[in-house]
Amino acid sequence: MLCAWQYHYGAELIVWLNREGCMRAAWVRVGIFLLLGYLLFSLGYYAVPWRYREPLYRVIPSFNRFYMGQAFAVWRWWDRLGWTGDDVSARAVGEEGDAVCVGGEPMGELITQVLTNQAYRVGYSDAWRSPLWVAYRLDRVEAFVWGKRPSSFRVERRVEERLSAAAFSGSGYDRGHMAPNFGIATRYGREAQLETFVMSNIVGQRPWLNRGIWRRLEVDVARSYAQRQESIWVMTGPVFGEGAEPLDSGAWVPEACYKICVDAREDGWRVMAFLMEQTIPPYTRLRSRLVSVDEIERMTGLDFFPRWPEELERLMEAEAASRLWPM
Repeated sequence: MLCAWQYHYGAELIVWLNREGCMRAAWVRVGIFLLLGYLLFSLGYYAVPWRYREPLYRVIPSFNRFYMGQAFAVWRWWDRLGWTGDDVSARAVGEEGDAVCVGGEPMGELITQVLTNQAYRVGYSDAWRSPLWVAYRLDRVEAFVWGKRPSSFRVERRVEERLSAAAFSGSGYDRGHMAPNFGIATRYGREAQLETFVMSNIVGQRPWLNRGIWRRLEVDVARSYAQRQESIWVMTGPVFGEGAEPLDSGAWVPEACYKICVDAREDGWRVMAFLMEQTIPPYTRLRSRLVSVDEIERMTGLDFFPRWPEELERLMEAEAASRLWPM
């Protein structure tokens, strides 16, 4: 039988455990409350327009980077799920074109010549001394293997109006790849990778565009979209409009860049198009830059998918997707 002291200390133990359990539950509730408050504050701060956040950024840049970064990570995770919104797709059979250009090579008045490389093709303009479109295809791979990034770019000798490798040096602009180094290297090997470091594949981009959202999109296409699908066709290039900027080197800097991704499915096609201006703010969501192919055609003067039937082309180009493809 239990002694009196055992009853006494047993009762005290039960009281202490109950008290400790309540305390732990209270601290858990406080922790959840603080976490929710932190997330709501970060998301709310993210929603404040840049013109209102800029004064604080000038005084305490680390504060802006921290909370914008936290909220951006949440939105990026949410957007990658693709649970809300719709794709632009068509239940139709269209002519694929070839291994590089889905629906045929884009057409435009200012295209001087088409340059063919191992892994990608370029519609080049002597007038702008720039590619107007670059097309390539990325297939699913078993493993990502790529070579060391070259230390220099080379001049394109196949065109008359060419740029030197130093055309953007000291200008404040990066040499932005159109056919991406990583995506091409991991699918087509070292020689094809080196061919992406030629000036006919380059446009001037602001550093925060080239190293930020543009790079994120390139990585998502190569690491996620192309891996989930059997193949992804991509067409990308600059937008030269009234905001295009001439440099002393003879190069022109576009006001924006576009990228069109096409996925062939069993029952038809799916398209997702992006437009990114040079002045795009940091921590911009990719989803917010989805546009229609028609809008890109209007801004560039190019005609995409010329070999598709007219009805299929209309269905694929008229509307903008309202979600990113799920990853």
